[in-house]
Amino acid sequence: GAVVWLTTVVSMAVIELMFPGIYGGSLLVVAGEASMLAAYLALAWMAARERPP
Repeated sequence: GAVVWLTTVVSMAVIELMFPGIYGGSLLVVAGEASMLAAYLALAWMAARERPP
């Protein structure tokens, strides 16, 4: 699930920027996707550092 989601987020951001005439090229959408990606990576990093008691 995570690999598919990560691939989708990155490809959507690239498509938004590469084809602004078709998809609108909204930087707000790209910023939203980048913030979701950053949040996911931060949570995954925190989960990897967690140690059982």
